[in-house]
Amino acid sequence: MYIIENKYILINTLRKMLIFFLFFILSNVDSYKILIYNPKFAISHMSYFSNIADILVEAGHDVTVLCPEMSMDIKHPGSKKGKNINYPGHPIAYKLLTNNTSLDNIWKSNESTEDQLEILTTLFTSLYHQSLKIFNDEEFMKNMTNEKFDFAIAESINLHAFGFFKIWGINAYASATSTPMLNILYKDFGLHFPSSFVPTLLNTFGEKITYTERILNIVNHLALLFYESHTFEERSLQRHFNKKFGPNVYDAKTFIGDSSFLLLNSIPILNDPFPKSPKMLEIGGLNLEKPNKLNEYWDNLLSIRKKNVLISFGSLIKCSKMLLSMKNGIIKTAEVMKDITFIWKYDNISDLESKVPKNLILKTWIPQYDIISDKRLNIFINHAGINSLFEAVYSGVLSLNIPICNDQFNNAKVAQNLNIAKTIHKEDLSNSDFLVKKIKEMMEDKKLLENVKLFSDLLKNQPISGKELLVRYVEYGAKFGSLKQLDLRSKNMNFIEYHNLDIYLPIAIIFIILILKIIMFIRKQFNDYYQIKYKTD
Repeated sequence: MYIIENKYILINTLRKMLIFFLFFILSNVDSYKILIYNPKFAISHMSYFSNIADILVEAGHDVTVLCPEMSMDIKHPGSKKGKNINYPGHPIAYKLLTNNTSLDNIWKSNESTEDQLEILTTLFTSLYHQSLKIFNDEEFMKNMTNEKFDFAIAESINLHAFGFFKIWGINAYASATSTPMLNILYKDFGLHFPSSFVPTLLNTFGEKITYTERILNIVNHLALLFYESHTFEERSLQRHFNKKFGPNVYDAKTFIGDSSFLLLNSIPILNDPFPKSPKMLEIGGLNLEKPNKLNEYWDNLLSIRKKNVLISFGSLIKCSKMLLSMKNGIIKTAEVMKDITFIWKYDNISDLESKVPKNLILKTWIPQYDIISDKRLNIFINHAGINSLFEAVYSGVLSLNIPICNDQFNNAKVAQNLNIAKTIHKEDLSNSDFLVKKIKEMMEDKKLLENVKLFSDLLKNQPISGKELLVRYVEYGAKFGSLKQLDLRSKNMNFIEYHNLDIYLPIAIIFIILILKIIMFIRKQFNDYYQIKYKTD
């Protein structure tokens, strides 16, 4: 009895020591108070920043997510694990982005820069009115200042957010993109955009870069720079900051480059390699967690037939707004390929339900990543959104990409160049014969499938994951600030200095003068020779 009592005393003592030890360890881990600016204008953008917030919470940090309401269509909370502040939306933002009619014609748009920028204009107008509402809310601005945040993160297109950070006393921050690297951001970090071998986000390169592609890339780059300059005031609120706080408080043109880091939603092996500043971190794949097991309904659905195809064009693009010929093309494809179950994410089932064959299943919502991760799925037909690309490759499933807008064209081209996916134009959806042929070709292409499996292994075995990079460098930035030690010296150089034109030009002038002198000397010698010869004759 005595031995048993001593045993329990020992166990309780050890338990208390363990609890004390864990408390001691946890209390010595640096925990930072972090703010993430996450406006509700697009699900894909929100999900990316939500993942960032949740990962930082899991790492032990106190994370607050500021979510200005901009679209009533978006029900995303802002983050699942952080503290969310849902700031009321501006009426104009609600009007422009709720049931966004500017996207209704997206199925008719083309790949031109003009058409793609038109889509962004509505967004920037909405962001302007929403940010101005926050700017003029004195009580809210004061409350945010009193929060005493250690670090903040915002998307680079939300230039005004970095002005807010300055006013709120947040001196350490990171800028981020929900896409791969943007060509307009190179200059902020002391680099010039290498248009000869890196495509802009709204442009594409084939496997072998042609002369025409390089010309178009330069034109595209210049057009984007002009558009950035044209929308600068709208995105930055620079004039409003200058008027209210003085001209030397906030300079929107330097704040991106002064970030501790630039967090890019890309993965090196799934992106065109590009010149980098040490501040640029590719943290893509934050959404690649262990998939959930499919429930009974979805499990049974994938077991009806031996082959399965998933069709999803994301949350922003509505399939109900497709051209009728495109809808009919998909329906006829399913009718012909009766041995395949087609699952189509469709936002308005009532307008198609009576027309579809039994093997075409319409759903307003699907557990996309969980289905993609299931080995019974053969092909994923999608819009080439960057997160969909990551999910498909990570899961080792074939993708048929149909880019619709913005960075999707480049994502699709990169995947095709790597031979891990096939790409068709959205107009091809109207041709059921073409679709049937393409699906059959992909299912029979063993080399394509082997390559996808290879890239899946490469992703799963990265030396350092995007999550690790995010946590380590955010903590590093929160501790040490803007880290000017990582800035390239070229950051403060002008065009002439960067390209050594002030060195090459004098050399070129001297060389030209020398050549001219030699030509003049030779000419004089010839003239003298002929004059002497003439006199002799």
